[in-house]
Amino acid sequence: MPKEEKVKILKVTITQHYLVPMLDDKRTKINAWDMKQVIKDWFEVHPIYMGHATRDGHMIGNSEKVIDITQMDPKDTGFWRDE
Repeated sequence: MPKEEKVKILKVTITQHYLVPMLDDKRTKINAWDMKQVIKDWFEVHPIYMGHATRDGHMIGNSEKVIDITQMDPKDTGFWRDE
């Protein structure tokens, strides 16, 4: 009988700030898109864990802040399954 490995999951909530240059009150300097289009491209179409040259270049350095760390049982995460 194989020995069951004991693990915990850490859920870490982090904030990051991005500087978005604007052409006017509604259009950004990012392809003259409005903020809704920038948000969709930067965070919905291209996941945060993948590099994105424009988005990454606009992140404000040292703006990352840990908000919360929660220890979870893997079975409570919804993506862990028992074999």
